[in-house]
Amino acid sequence: MAAPQEISLYAQLRKLRLCDCPPALSLDGFLDALAASVQLEELTLQGAFHRLLGEWPHGDPVPHRPPVSLPRLRSCRFYEYRIDRLSYFLAHLHLQPSAIHRIQGEVSCLHGAPKTIHAMLPPNRSATLPALSLATNINMTICGNQYSIGCRHTKSSVDRPAGDSPRVLLMLTPSGYDWPWDRSMAQGLGDLVEAFGSSPLTRLTIRGDQSNSTAAVWERVFRTFPLLEELDLEGPRHASSNVRDVFRGLHAASAPHTERESESRCTVACPNLRDIRLVGVATPSTYKAMHECLRYRGDRGVVLESLKMKSLADCYRDEDEDEDEDDNDNNGDGDSLRRGFIEGVSDVVKSIEARKTMSELEAEYQELDVDSDV
Repeated sequence: MAAPQEISLYAQLRKLRLCDCPPALSLDGFLDALAASVQLEELTLQGAFHRLLGEWPHGDPVPHRPPVSLPRLRSCRFYEYRIDRLSYFLAHLHLQPSAIHRIQGEVSCLHGAPKTIHAMLPPNRSATLPALSLATNINMTICGNQYSIGCRHTKSSVDRPAGDSPRVLLMLTPSGYDWPWDRSMAQGLGDLVEAFGSSPLTRLTIRGDQSNSTAAVWERVFRTFPLLEELDLEGPRHASSNVRDVFRGLHAASAPHTERESESRCTVACPNLRDIRLVGVATPSTYKAMHECLRYRGDRGVVLESLKMKSLADCYRDEDEDEDEDDNDNNGDGDSLRRGFIEGVSDVVKSIEARKTMSELEAEYQELDVDSDV
């Protein structure tokens, strides 16, 4: 079955859904049909591009005609088995920022096939996907076979109604579950910068293993999003998922890279950053990196409002301690490390929520025991 060829039939169309059902039109013919769909409110295309794309010149990402605008579009969903096809098709559209976008591609196991969200998007994103430049609240997940970046135009959960879904959701899935899909936090952060680098981001939530991220990658993130106010990191509780490089990156982003920056009084990255929440693992080098970063910022007048680390588990030794000899002397029990860190930043962080130390728990238990005896 194929979609209608008569373009006039599309003029009054409000919903168009093609699932593994290609339109019996040329590429230009289908774009003309979409251009004629001035009443279209919902558009879903799943696996509908392969018949069209056979007519497209490969390796030429530049659209060959002005983009098609759909003025009444409220939601669009695109799913394609090859993300390069999806990128190519999107380059010919102008999607209203008020519409809900769902863009999903399958990652091919073929050698050399693109495997990033950046590759799934059109090269002329500012013209075709202006919603990406408006994002203030982004949630990225890299966990198991889920790799997605969702964004909203509201700053926090307080600003949006219950049940509100992301305005834009970009997602990659493997083409099968029988082959390893190698993607990392570093890749995800790179996609984040490439896709949303021009947005006024104020809230960033990331769920995933930080073991493959680096300080340099995080430095790029903090330099790209200077308006950041809230940072929420959630990862697994094993020693390799260390948030250390997040703070090393934030600290490096504040270091002057030019002589003009060194002369500037404002040499603190993300000066509006006020809330940080951490879930994962802290090692001795983590506490050291956090202390150096927050101390540097506080000494320059940038005080953190809230640091939540109640779900930050302690690991007494660093896995890479042989490579980082400076941190060897800082290895110790988690209670003393955490307590020392809190004391060291208490004047530059207004509120700290941390897991209770063993000595604090024992003291509480003794008080309860005394009360029960009375």
